Amino acid sequence: MKSLKNIGYYMLSAKEGFNPSTSNYLYCVYKVTANFEKGYTREEYDRNPSNPNNTGGEDFYYTYVAFSNIMILDDGTCTVNISAGRLCNNTTQSIIGRMSWGTFSGYGFQGYKDLDSMFNAVVAKQLESYGYENTVKDIADTTSSTSSDNSGTSGASDAS
Repeated sequence: MKSLKNIGYYMLSAKEGFNPSTSNYLYCVYKVTANFEKGYTREEYDRNPSNPNNTGGEDFYYTYVAFSNIMILDDGTCTVNISAGRLCNNTTQSIIGRMSWGTFSGYGFQGYKDLDSMFNAVVAKQLESYGYENTVKDIADTTSSTSSDNSGTSGASDAS
């Protein structure tokens, strides 16, 4: 791992009239950059599968740590059971990989290749029961803005 940067959060809160066992979720979203000392890129492999230049490279992905049932106490402090945090369980393949018996195999990451895929998987599928706040902003994108949407629409474009 070369770097890990927090790029925002998705906060889901149960909508009025919905009484779930989990009243809210907080997804802390990170952009991870990985550096490989040796490995073929998919482009190198497609150009020449027997390429001896195993130079490695860099790739990135997005991941999260999720917490649930966060509470604000009477004194205004926030409480959450940190040990109940969940790591992202989606796997995505890197463009960097290795050769094994003449076959290209990409490295697997616990996360998503893009923010839209992550948003759809963790937020959009729950919009019927939960409203959300989104502060996720890709660090490479200086035009993104913080958004909030409790209307129940998918809003996947808000994730980038």
